[in-house]
Amino acid sequence: MLTSTPVVLVASMSLLSNDLITPRVASGKKTGNGISPHTEVKTFLFIAVFYNTPTMIDLTQIVNQKILFLQQQIKDTEKARDEAATPMESHSDQTRQNAEQLIYALKDEVKKQMNLLDKVFGFKVITYSVRGPLGLKDYATVPDGLGGQTINNVYLLAQSTQLAKNLLDKKPGHTFTLNDSLYEIVFAK
Repeated sequence: MLTSTPVVLVASMSLLSNDLITPRVASGKKTGNGISPHTEVKTFLFIAVFYNTPTMIDLTQIVNQKILFLQQQIKDTEKARDEAATPMESHSDQTRQNAEQLIYALKDEVKKQMNLLDKVFGFKVITYSVRGPLGLKDYATVPDGLGGQTINNVYLLAQSTQLAKNLLDKKPGHTFTLNDSLYEIVFAK
């Protein structure tokens, strides 16, 4: 979660007081460790708090991965079609026909993803931590067509969804009701 799980780093470091360290020199060479028995040791305790924030979500990378996956599926389906029996070899085998339909559908999906790639170029992803009936959950608003998946524990919401409409341009502390449940924005970035 964006703010619910802070990571606390505790470290200690011991330092020797610089003004009490005197190098021992005998016949031009250093001997010993240079620390006198009167050296004061000071120990410092450092505490740092970091919040777990999701890594930057790169929408163009997501769409490009989908396009590459679809192109591989097209190649695999074309290979299966080419290896299937011809109508002359088998009158009842519809593997070629089914593969051809699948290829057209996959090519159509590639076109949709290419159009989506234009939408996501320069799109600013805003992430939200929202407290709802099931606890704290992270969301990111994305263009329509990319919602419905989870990346790095952040659920992607299409802008046209009702939940995304309630999040857009709102600040932490904003509360709203959706489907008879109360939600509160805890963090927005």
